[in-house]
Amino acid sequence: MPGTLRQTRTLSIIGLVIVTAGLSLCQETASSPAAEPESKRLLGIIPNYRTSPSLQDYEPLKGREKFKLASEDALDRGTVILAGLFAGQGQLTNANQSFGQGGAGFGRYFGSAYGDLFIGDYMTESIFPTFLHQDPPARIL
Repeated sequence: MPGTLRQTRTLSIIGLVIVTAGLSLCQETASSPAAEPESKRLLGIIPNYRTSPSLQDYEPLKGREKFKLASEDALDRGTVILAGLFAGQGQLTNANQSFGQGGAGFGRYFGSAYGDLFIGDYMTESIFPTFLHQDPPARIL
């Protein structure tokens, strides 16, 4: 049991560092209220590039714009933080025993979680919408 307690503490510290780093990156500098654009993040962390304030002058997205949108979501710091949280949870519960424990195991969990989020962003925001001639689904706020 002492090894399990040590792993739990280590994963708790890793999770705390990831969350703290994400929150510190989310702080914005002050600017004039008139020039401040609308935030493209939910809770300051989760990317929210697929929403639109209104549907006036709406034009469907082109294929290139859909891939740009997917890239912004997939390469966003919020996606990396979320993958780190999923990796920590997977390692904490030893969800896939073949990944192992420790730094190497966490790396495998992180790679798996980030790959899943990355592929999901591209499939739902660019590849399927381009082939089906649809705009990506909007996030519901």
